[in-house]
Amino acid sequence: MMDNQILDNFKEDNSQLKQQLYQCLLTGEMIEWVAQPKQGILLRKNDGCMIPFSLVWGGFVLLWEGFAILNQHTFFIIFGFPFVLLGLYIILGRFFHDLYKRKNTIYALSNLRLILKKGAKLQTYFYTEIKNLKIVSHRKGRGSIFFNEAVEQKYNSFESPNPCFEQIEDANRLYRTIQQKIKN
Repeated sequence: MMDNQILDNFKEDNSQLKQQLYQCLLTGEMIEWVAQPKQGILLRKNDGCMIPFSLVWGGFVLLWEGFAILNQHTFFIIFGFPFVLLGLYIILGRFFHDLYKRKNTIYALSNLRLILKKGAKLQTYFYTEIKNLKIVSHRKGRGSIFFNEAVEQKYNSFESPNPCFEQIEDANRLYRTIQQKIKN
């Protein structure tokens, strides 16, 4: 069993995430490790392109709306409004959306399987079902562990199509632990 400070704290916690996790356990199943992805605002590789694009987009649509309002063109004001909302989302909203999703995500390793709980969505993988196991290392010992599908090096989004434990601490150690469980 892995030493896991979060698990020690988790045993004493009565949060909704904990209750949801325990509800999905099978008879005789015990949690050995639990974690959440890195919390807070997270910049990803694709933000190098997305941030400038979002600022150009936002600047253009605000100019559009400004001219439409000054010239009292009701059609253009209404037409531009959804683009303003989209601009606000890609400038700032996507960061808060990502933050919210990671806050409501929990990963667990039990004696029987891997468990991913993202909001209402539950994914579980018995160790015998795991075919591919790959790790992408990040800074400061963090990493993302992918299983059952190929890892694309352009992985950037929390909405990765690949099942994974994203942005977790001590990822290399967890990776080795999962490898051991797959072999046994």
